[in-house]
Amino acid sequence: MLTTTNATAAVAPSPVVVHTVAATEAASTSSYWTAARMRSAKPADVVVSPSAAKAAVAAPRADGPAGTVAGSGTAAKATSAAAPLAAYTFVKVPVSATKKWPQRLNGKLFFTNGGTNWVCSGTSVAAASAPVQNEVWTAGHCTANTEGSKAFDTYAQFIPAYNGKGKTEKQIAPFGRFTATQYITTTAWLNNGDLSVDLGAIRVGTNAKGQTLGQAVGWDGFAWNQSYQQQFNAFGYPAAAPYNGQSMYRDRASTSSTANVGGVGPVTLGIPNPMTGGSSGGEWAIQWNANQGASGYINGHNDFKFTNDPLTMYSPYFNSLANTVRCFGASSC
Repeated sequence: MLTTTNATAAVAPSPVVVHTVAATEAASTSSYWTAARMRSAKPADVVVSPSAAKAAVAAPRADGPAGTVAGSGTAAKATSAAAPLAAYTFVKVPVSATKKWPQRLNGKLFFTNGGTNWVCSGTSVAAASAPVQNEVWTAGHCTANTEGSKAFDTYAQFIPAYNGKGKTEKQIAPFGRFTATQYITTTAWLNNGDLSVDLGAIRVGTNAKGQTLGQAVGWDGFAWNQSYQQQFNAFGYPAAAPYNGQSMYRDRASTSSTANVGGVGPVTLGIPNPMTGGSSGGEWAIQWNANQGASGYINGHNDFKFTNDPLTMYSPYFNSLANTVRCFGASSC
């Protein structure tokens, strides 16, 4: 016999949190970011003390089938990991190259939080709102502050191919400025500062010409539940010493370590990468090849370092939750 009760089943909390920007704030963002404020903005940085490190006992585990969504350029096949590099290469991207495909997908993110102006990095990514392409991938700590009031950012703008040495608006922001309209991050990052799921995405409006981000620069692919042993091309605008945040840098390196920082996510991945604060959120692309016009797939990002190992940069492992963040909470997109 089937029996019923009036008890209400518990509803599992959402793994992601979405915050919508007030229209009045979005309308005043571009005017807020004067040249002086942009120069004085501080690099957002997450550094973990050595005592917080836990030895990785196993490789990151996928939580489902491997998946990809393509970018707007030449498709690349993310079917197998590239051979590990014997050493990493690290270069400043020439200004002329930052404006070319696929480097122009990367840019600098300006925002305020807790009464302070900050900078991070980010990348135009295949959007949940397709065919409209209006999304930036970045780190969770570049979308929301987990301390105190656990507040989302305000007055955020993304400038692809940013050139801090430019003298004119066209030189500084060759493809325009894109103002944040929505932020998303994981519930575990917002509530607990969980670095294992420090994932973030930002929807942006149009530039002064009325172009979407995708129309202005294109968008990158995205991959999840891939092999953790990869060859990555990492991009960012490091702003903490010895860098000044004015230029884009690229680091080419293979997975060199893993670390268990606790939390609800898998163990994190490390690569040799000397970038500093301000580079947070910059993509780690797999199957990237500028000579072949392949932007590849975002499969990690600059996230944190241990104080006793300043050369190694870590990223959350991108499992299905990372794609849920990209999809702004949808099960798929």
